[in-house]
Amino acid sequence: HRDLHSFPTRRSSDLWQVTSENLGATAVAVREATGLPTIYFPSNPEAITNKVDGMFFMSILNSTDPLFISHGHALVAPYVKRMGVETIPMAYIIVEPGMTVGRVTKARLVGRDDIGAAVGFALAAQYLGHRLVYLEAGSGADHPVKPEMIAAVKKAVDIPLIVGGGIRTPEAAEAARKAGADVIVTGTFVEKESDEAVLRAVVSAAKGIRYGRGVQAANLAAGADVPHPRGEGRRDQSPPQGGGEEVPLPSAKDRKSVV
Repeated sequence: HRDLHSFPTRRSSDLWQVTSENLGATAVAVREATGLPTIYFPSNPEAITNKVDGMFFMSILNSTDPLFISHGHALVAPYVKRMGVETIPMAYIIVEPGMTVGRVTKARLVGRDDIGAAVGFALAAQYLGHRLVYLEAGSGADHPVKPEMIAAVKKAVDIPLIVGGGIRTPEAAEAARKAGADVIVTGTFVEKESDEAVLRAVVSAAKGIRYGRGVQAANLAAGADVPHPRGEGRRDQSPPQGGGEEVPLPSAKDRKSVV
């Protein structure tokens, strides 16, 4: 039997652990800095907040642990509903090497060359009603998902395809985009890379645009309206305000087993 507090979280030796409090504060800070909606990529059921504008309600389809497929979701669903936060159903498929997320979720990894398995999981996701499908090689992976796998999955499904893990160069980002990825995730790379020119090069490759320092300077000189990479130009817009009521998570007294 497992409950909310037995769900795997970050180790105490990590720099920080995601909680409802610091998640909410981060969402507010991001919204104020950019004027953009904030969508939360969940880490565990203990960390949900009404300060975000939406959250991916994701199922790890190739996990061997029911908690990560649907049972953890059943635990938090009533609280998410009361918070009034929009949910976006997303299927999460972990591809070799899988890294920490593959280990923690006890995933039966899809092989790097097993295109048939990736297509099967992606189609199952679509038929189950997911609005997005995510191919994940794992944060910090040595190699990203192969373009051949991305192309095959994109051809098979009719829902947007997200690809992440191991994408840290403009070439890798461009390969994923050209193969059919609708969204490219570069989380670890963005956290660790301090060179803004490199960051912009990878982001530009992911978007299929030329956006280097020289190009920006030329556009500014010509009087073009060039958006700031951190979105300062959007601050005149009224920022989203997050979800509904703030709802406390279940206490030790009223928590119920979900497995």
